[in-house]
Amino acid sequence: MFDYLDGANVTLMVTLVDGGVPVVPTVGSLTYTVRDQEGVAIPALTDVPVTTGPTTFNISVVIPAVNNAVAVGRRFEKRTVTFDFLMNGVSKQQITTYRLTAYLNHSVTPGQIRGFVGVQQHELPDSEIDLMIAFMKVEKEVGLEELGIALASGTTVELAANEMIRMQAVLDVLPSLKQRIAQTETNGLKGFSRPVIRDFSDVERQAQGRYAEALQETTGRTGVDLPLAALTQDTDPITG
Repeated sequence: MFDYLDGANVTLMVTLVDGGVPVVPTVGSLTYTVRDQEGVAIPALTDVPVTTGPTTFNISVVIPAVNNAVAVGRRFEKRTVTFDFLMNGVSKQQITTYRLTAYLNHSVTPGQIRGFVGVQQHELPDSEIDLMIAFMKVEKEVGLEELGIALASGTTVELAANEMIRMQAVLDVLPSLKQRIAQTETNGLKGFSRPVIRDFSDVERQAQGRYAEALQETTGRTGVDLPLAALTQDTDPITG
């Protein structure tokens, strides 16, 4: 899901597909409807016609800013856009969603997540990297006010706070990576191959370690309750 700023126009670029193949709708048949956070169709954005031509399968629609406001008391809202059209006399429907959020003052990018894991963009696209969820998990760990101060500090604490968000995003995508990545790939004369990856436990350990270091730099806490010492007592040979 893609994120957009609260209260701004949203331009959606959509490819109409059926069975994974781009399709051209019957001219004059394409409309869209936008539903709000509760799933209620927005009256001004219900059955809005979209002009298409005999070869059109890529379209763009603009959702006005007035329909993209996040209600007071919410951190985010979703919008669901339903496209209805005809193809060879058959009704078709396609749905896309997007999320509205306030500005999140971090500097982590999807490319940094892919760079740490070592995958390509087509293997892990931006839409599959949820930086907002990672941000909110770190916020829950650190605290709303404390994270805001850290991310605006202009010091190594800011770097550490961003590292926490980055490592959290890495940990969030790891469970699905084994099914995503290719072991071999060719593109014309160029190609590469990877060793067969059984699991990502080593990457997970590295990410967890870097997260813990960044947490300590950001808050002074380790985030893990460790025993100060482990005491044992030898068994008495007489009394047992």
